[in-house]
Amino acid sequence: MPRSTQFLYRAACALFLFAMIFTRTPAVAANNDATIRAQMTALFPYSKILRIQRMPFHLYEVDFDDHLIYVDDTGHYLFSGHILSLDNMHDLTADREHKLYPSPFNTFPINLAITETHGNGKRKLAVFTDPNCPYCKKLERELTGLNNVTIYTFMLDILPGSPEKARTIWCTPDRLRAWQNQMLHNTLPNHATNCDTSGLADISALAKTLHISVTPTLYFPDGSHQIGVPTIEQLENLLNTSQAQ
Repeated sequence: MPRSTQFLYRAACALFLFAMIFTRTPAVAANNDATIRAQMTALFPYSKILRIQRMPFHLYEVDFDDHLIYVDDTGHYLFSGHILSLDNMHDLTADREHKLYPSPFNTFPINLAITETHGNGKRKLAVFTDPNCPYCKKLERELTGLNNVTIYTFMLDILPGSPEKARTIWCTPDRLRAWQNQMLHNTLPNHATNCDTSGLADISALAKTLHISVTPTLYFPDGSHQIGVPTIEQLENLLNTSQAQ
């Protein structure tokens, strides 16, 4: 798939999954940072606004601590989504997010992850995934084709039936083997054991702070993330372009 087409596809998926939101807001008399701030504070009283910046194309960028939204300079419309330059299909929102928000990747509790190393393991990837999710199983098959990568798998038990499977895998001495058997062969250990599963609760809490509600969700060292099941070719491109310098 051409790079420009990939950008379009990813942007369309993001807009679909997170909902491109256009909503009518009360009209404002003056168009300036202070007015926009007052308007956003009234609309979102429980959200912390860090900064507001006027953009060169009749929009205000509003930074809500961990994500961006946009308001038009008439004060009538608000939308959430990614802005791309049609000149070169460059993702302007992603650039701003990378600049404003530090990558959470290096803060992930990898002691709670099921760690798998292919080849030299130089490239890094974190995956939040559900043991009962068919799309996660499809992703797992794609991941087997990667080389020279370390994969940190964080189990989430979102779907019905997932908590039992997650606990069984977590309490198995060889978690990696149990995980692979479940995801690739749909088999679990025959005997269930009891163990401390507080780590699964910690992963769920982390997912909430990251606003992860869909599996699989992939995170890369530069802070970028991807929802869904990229092809092996797309994965290679994402890995090669997103590794922290």
